[in-house]
Amino acid sequence: MTTWLEKRLAERSGSVGLETERLFLELTESFVRTMAAKNIKRAELARRMEVDRAVVTRVMAGDRNVTLRTLVSVAASLGCRLKIEMEEESAVEASAPAERKLAGASRSR
Repeated sequence: MTTWLEKRLAERSGSVGLETERLFLELTESFVRTMAAKNIKRAELARRMEVDRAVVTRVMAGDRNVTLRTLVSVAASLGCRLKIEMEEESAVEASAPAERKLAGASRSR
């Protein structure tokens, strides 16, 4: 059975706003995972980036008003390279049901 939220997400699939939120969530989760794996705290990341800790906090909180330059700087300061790819919408739509199914399975655990 499809939930109300799943229906709304399916209706808005591909919308600029939803895609922006999804990308920021994926990116910040990736930053957090990398920081944890390398045992890097926010203060250390800010030092490496040569910025105030508040900048790191805003990025990690998903602030939408950050530049691509800042995102690249975070990645570089973590010893990584930021990679941006495009894919055809048809490929995204084809994978969406499988992703929803996996998300549902993880919630039921």
